[in-house]
Amino acid sequence: MRLVPDIAFRLIRSPHKRSFSSLASILAVVGLALGIAALILTFSILQGFEKTLSDKIAGFDGHIRIEHFLNSPLNEHDDMVDSVLADINLPITIVSYIQKSALIRKGRLAEGLLVEAISVDQLHILEPIISNIPEITTDAWIILGDRLAQSMDIELDDKIALIDIESMGKPVGQRQLLTFTVVGLFHSGLFEYDKTVAYIGLGRAQELFGMTEKISGTKIITDSIDIIPELVAHLEDGLSYPYYVMTWEEKHHILFQWMATQKLPILIFFGLITLVGVVNILAALSMIVIEKVRAIGILKSMGMTNRSIMTIFTLDGIIIGMLGTILGIVFSLLVAWAQGQWNILTIPEDVYFMDRVPFYFTPMLFVWHMIIGISISMIASIAPAFKAASIEPATAVRYE
Repeated sequence: MRLVPDIAFRLIRSPHKRSFSSLASILAVVGLALGIAALILTFSILQGFEKTLSDKIAGFDGHIRIEHFLNSPLNEHDDMVDSVLADINLPITIVSYIQKSALIRKGRLAEGLLVEAISVDQLHILEPIISNIPEITTDAWIILGDRLAQSMDIELDDKIALIDIESMGKPVGQRQLLTFTVVGLFHSGLFEYDKTVAYIGLGRAQELFGMTEKISGTKIITDSIDIIPELVAHLEDGLSYPYYVMTWEEKHHILFQWMATQKLPILIFFGLITLVGVVNILAALSMIVIEKVRAIGILKSMGMTNRSIMTIFTLDGIIIGMLGTILGIVFSLLVAWAQGQWNILTIPEDVYFMDRVPFYFTPMLFVWHMIIGISISMIASIAPAFKAASIEPATAVRYE
């Protein structure tokens, strides 16, 4: 019946310019919009922070690593590992690597660092942390973190020496030492990585560390983290001792656990802002009921049922909820767009591992907040709807 929605829209619009209920309806929409926007922005920032940090760490460590349980070297071409990996029909990148400690030296300056060696053909996996992958024209290449380079006054094309830490106890002439040319610098925002990590070629690392046809392990990288549990289960079923499978989240479990712990109290705090919008809706609909007592009485005297009266005010709550939620979504998108354009919100990189507030939106984020906004608005309309339905025509006329 068209009459019920028509009346609901007329009550929301309220043609009287000085109507308190009209002003209350506007404030209810604005209050709910701000609450929904606060929730969306908070959730998107938390997701953005976690995703940005996760992508950076995965750029260094990969999503999954297969290593020896005792950190012993593995064969570069291991039949068991190769056969298990060959059975995977999922979008992944497989990278053999060497990870060892070394000493970097330039002139009289020396620092300890962690060397990660990969094939030059797989340098593209470093794109999350190195914006411009340099063109490699020599086997003796090295890419350093910018903080390490600054501390040792190293610039591009400089020659540096790497010394195997394990050979430091030997006489000078027997130490494992090779010279490298600095072809690139990276900046991830992760201080420990920027200060202590360097990348070199796999063959050169095997020569430096005396690991002919040996590697430290294999890491797996994927664009879809949703398949990681399936990958881990497959690898653990196919590989037994001495192979050890570890994800990047397990390696940094304390950091990810801290981020998960922070989510709940933050979301609860900003969720309270949305409750203010619910109270505004309750107040707005209650004022409409008070102002329209006579109209409600007339409608009931003309035969409108209590159910229809309740439906009218429930629709008013839904309308306010839809308007507030849509405005909240639009406002949150505008804030995120402005942040992307002008970097309005900056944060200290040494503390947060990034220099700007990140936003990460997913379609389901908006769907859930649309459902939440409309649902709480409908719930807030129940009490005023019952109140309106309980008004008797005779009482309405006498009250008026």
